[in-house]
Amino acid sequence: MKRASFTSLAVFAAAALPAVLFAQNAPEPTTQSQNVALADVNIELAGNVRAVRDARAALVAASLVQPADAAALAAAVTALGNAERTLALGRADWFSAFQSGADRFSPAQVGSLVAASLGGGPLPSISPANGTQGMKQLLIWADTRNGQAQHDFPSHAMAVIERLGRESGLYETVIRTDTEIISYRPQRTTGGNASGGPSLGNVDAIFSLVHREAPLLDTQREELLRFVREDGKGFLTAHTGLTAFLTWPEFREMVGGGYGGHNIGWDGTLVVEAPDFPAVSHFPARIQMREEWYNLTDYSRDTIRVLLRLDLSTVPSLPESVVANGGDFPVAWAREYGNGRVFASTFAHEASAWDSPLIQQMYFEAIKWALKITDGDATPRPFPGSMTR
Repeated sequence: MKRASFTSLAVFAAAALPAVLFAQNAPEPTTQSQNVALADVNIELAGNVRAVRDARAALVAASLVQPADAAALAAAVTALGNAERTLALGRADWFSAFQSGADRFSPAQVGSLVAASLGGGPLPSISPANGTQGMKQLLIWADTRNGQAQHDFPSHAMAVIERLGRESGLYETVIRTDTEIISYRPQRTTGGNASGGPSLGNVDAIFSLVHREAPLLDTQREELLRFVREDGKGFLTAHTGLTAFLTWPEFREMVGGGYGGHNIGWDGTLVVEAPDFPAVSHFPARIQMREEWYNLTDYSRDTIRVLLRLDLSTVPSLPESVVANGGDFPVAWAREYGNGRVFASTFAHEASAWDSPLIQQMYFEAIKWALKITDGDATPRPFPGSMTR
């Protein structure tokens, strides 16, 4: 798979402008006409982008089959390479035509766009501040000091999320383990405004790994809700993030529900309810998974769109809250919260699970959706049916 990716990049770079790979200067901002052209090529090549995504999903599915089928894996790798090559050649042809005009991109601009193309997604416009305007700012917030049982995964999870953004060129990541940063004007612990750094005023989404209660002031709580609801920014949580602020009703409403323990067992059958949603479109329709499944409580399918759920029809003993919901057990969901977007999932308890292509792609696509780089329908749907045994 890596060989196919590098081949595609080489074809794209060779046809676009070989010298751009060696450009060292920060790119100047794109003009309005250049941005329009970028939008046009994204629309023109949308089918090729989807083909790459589908080929990656097929490779992931083939890699999950046990025992491994070497021929099927080889075919999936070949298909992915062909899809990536087709996309790269399409972009190269477009660049060749565009560069013949008066409004051509500079070497530094094309270099930035080549880097962004590694993610296989749309080509972003360029701003001088960040390198690429599509490179949004993601804040990972991981205050775990008050967790009842410390987990091993947060450090590795943060590294994975940062790497996915850096390698794709779609977002930059800031990692913080303190809670003072959750403010439009972060304060020093000794008092007074912090000098620079990230804040709710200059990031585009928050990825929360907060465990249980974090020391947020009332003003910070109001600002966090405003960040998503009024300012239209993104908020994501993973695993322990569902346990955060259980006594704060407004936060639970924003996230979509509360934490009800993990007493359902480790092995389960995952059902994809939303194959059209980008964060889970690469999952097979049903798949056996092993996870520390968190029970979602105090939720309503009138306010969230469930993307993944467990099929509990063969589980002999269920918690009362799950029985009361007719066997409904959400594992990943999304919602619109005011002007903003919220994604939550109970994955992944084990640090090693963050190396799974299936889990990495889920969170990568969820981040892109929360950052409004891509779209996905979060309209709530009812539970498809009551549990049958």
